[in-house]
Amino acid sequence: MKKSIIVVLIVFPFFMGNKCSDQQNGSNKKASSIPLVIVDTTFNFATNFSQYTITEATLHDSILSLTIQATVCKDTPIDLVFNGNYLKSYPPKAQVGLRFEVNSKCKDKITITKNYNVSSIKYPHAKSLVILLPNKQSVTYSY
Repeated sequence: MKKSIIVVLIVFPFFMGNKCSDQQNGSNKKASSIPLVIVDTTFNFATNFSQYTITEATLHDSILSLTIQATVCKDTPIDLVFNGNYLKSYPPKAQVGLRFEVNSKCKDKITITKNYNVSSIKYPHAKSLVILLPNKQSVTYSY
């Protein structure tokens, strides 16, 4: 009887450990499917500037959700880009912009919501970062 109790006490935590890791892997897969902010030192913020407007921005953890009105096709990839230059302030600031290919076939503005993972633009040795959005108020990313 004692041997079976000992076996259960030893084996049971292994089964529980596997169950937890499966749940964690599922949530990591979901977070990893959200595109990161692209850091491109050659990015020009004036590109496509007149082609879009950010109407709403919310930040939860490291996920920035943007509602965008843009002259794009529904399947056009839209990247959120940072040029790598932080504005020296406290907290530091990062200006971002949208980059996409303009298609002459898509002439109407559509409203679309996109999510971006902003963890790639954390400022070293800071606890927060102000993200400056074109034509929209800024959002503060605390980490």
